[in-house]
Amino acid sequence: MRFFNRLRSNSLAAAKRGGEPAGPATRLYFGEFVLDADRRQLWKGSEPIELPELTYLLLQSLVSRAPDVVSKDDLIKEAWSGGVASDETLAQRIKLLRQSIGDDGKNPRYIAAVRGRGYRMLCPVHAGARRKRNWRVAAAVATVLLAAAVYFGAVVDPTTSGQQVQSLAVLPFADLSSGESRQYFADGLQEELLARLSQLRGVDIVSRTSVERYRQTSVPVATIATSLEVDAIVEGSAKIDGNHVRVSVQLVDGDSGMHIWSDSFNRELNVSNIFAIQQEVAEQVARALEVEYSHTSPGALPTDNLAAFDAYLLGRYHTFRQTPEDLEQAVTHLQNATRIDPQFAEAWATLGWAWSFMGTSYGTRRPSEVFPLAKDAALKALALDGNLGNAHSLYADILTWYDWDFAAAEHSYRRAMELDPLDVLGYALFLSIQGRNDESIELVERRLSAHPSDVYVQVNAAWRYLTAGFYERALRAAELADGHPDAEAAAGFTYLRMQKSELAVDAFSRAIERHGRNPYRIANLAVAKYAHGETEAADVLLSELQATGSYVSPSSLATVMFAANDVERGFEYLAEAVRERDRGALFLLADPILAAHRERPEFQELAGIVGIDGR
Repeated sequence: MRFFNRLRSNSLAAAKRGGEPAGPATRLYFGEFVLDADRRQLWKGSEPIELPELTYLLLQSLVSRAPDVVSKDDLIKEAWSGGVASDETLAQRIKLLRQSIGDDGKNPRYIAAVRGRGYRMLCPVHAGARRKRNWRVAAAVATVLLAAAVYFGAVVDPTTSGQQVQSLAVLPFADLSSGESRQYFADGLQEELLARLSQLRGVDIVSRTSVERYRQTSVPVATIATSLEVDAIVEGSAKIDGNHVRVSVQLVDGDSGMHIWSDSFNRELNVSNIFAIQQEVAEQVARALEVEYSHTSPGALPTDNLAAFDAYLLGRYHTFRQTPEDLEQAVTHLQNATRIDPQFAEAWATLGWAWSFMGTSYGTRRPSEVFPLAKDAALKALALDGNLGNAHSLYADILTWYDWDFAAAEHSYRRAMELDPLDVLGYALFLSIQGRNDESIELVERRLSAHPSDVYVQVNAAWRYLTAGFYERALRAAELADGHPDAEAAAGFTYLRMQKSELAVDAFSRAIERHGRNPYRIANLAVAKYAHGETEAADVLLSELQATGSYVSPSSLATVMFAANDVERGFEYLAEAVRERDRGALFLLADPILAAHRERPEFQELAGIVGIDGR
């Protein structure tokens, strides 16, 4: 395959050498336009396009560095001559530039935004006179490449250069199995492949949550790539037939929709082959993109029992859907996995996550009912595999969320970071609730720099920015987290901090419209409506909250009561939250609604029980 990639690169270079002699390097051609750097003039054919100075400088920066991504900081530095400009100002200038050249931000031909990084030119750019492709050379190249593709057993598009791919999305794998649904198996393949592809050097991988809306979609790949702001898309399918599995994967160029690489894997259905397929796909994608795959040896299999692994995949599928119904199903399947193979450490860890989520706003169980079970599962996972970072993170979260043993929790968070330097989000929250905001922001931005397109990372950043008082950053992160169930909540509470209650009402209402009604979202909307003066509507929501048959977090009820200015009942619910070790009690310092009551003895007493300095 390395030979094939060299052949492709060299042949493409030869094809590009055909055509007219290059003209002056100060003229840059893209699409219908010519940028004359000497005259500082943009032309469309023979017609000059007048651009304001800042707009011209932005275009020159993007065109001269195509096809590379130009960071926002570099664009601001170059266009504003080292001055200061906000991301919002830059976005407005890019919008003006697009209007000037007839580009559409939603379906761009020329300028694409790269989520969390900057902007880049989509179309080819070259210097000098317009080049005419030598089609005889190109045809010969295509013939040679096609022959090589047949010889090597994979399909590769001869016109696509993998070196330009700097961002990648893996769509949900399709389940093609007949009879019983195996979608959870296909989702497990997607999840594991994401983990492996995240080790590609220099390629930003979009999170699973970000692509979820494209499950079973007929939207063209080019449209999806534009929406996700990525250069390429991985699509796949899995089909289980008896004791055999067939996995088909294809890597598609985001601009043209052409295949860069595709292959199919037919194997006997067992755990070893499942992991081998995932590893092979990651390696072949890396080769097709001509990037380094910095993977380590996969080591021993987590289990060699197919039934246990199947139950684990099904349990994990339901765990991270994070609805009360899914969490109940997750526990059933994961308990089955650990019963079949009691030595399956990852199954124990995921069971711990399922139990713990049940005791938060994602579930409907009392903390005292589920967190001890979660802790037991975490300890069993660690006893089986002391180097399982996921289990260390889980154990640290339980020590924080339920035990309030902050010294032991910090030790476990640091151990998790030793195993995975990017496993920082739980620790960032831990630091945030204790008012250690500088440390918290430093950690979350470390993770952001590595995974800027991950909506889960962005929503965590939004909460940490909010707690630290960086409201504009919080809103930007919440916007970038669009699609995550907590994105609107982070934006809503930020608007409340900014005393923009109408916008908070809109954000919390949108959360219910998009993700459904649950006690947490109803409580948030009630808080915003009280703040906005919609007392009657808020009272109706409070009645709905109190009449629900499921468990409602007393910390959520406390927040609603404080927003309604019923301080006495607010402290009653807050005391109940502390007694029940409700996770929401940890945010005594972070909740803006409680800020006016922090000097009261009741608040100081409760903060002391939790172990947080309330002063």
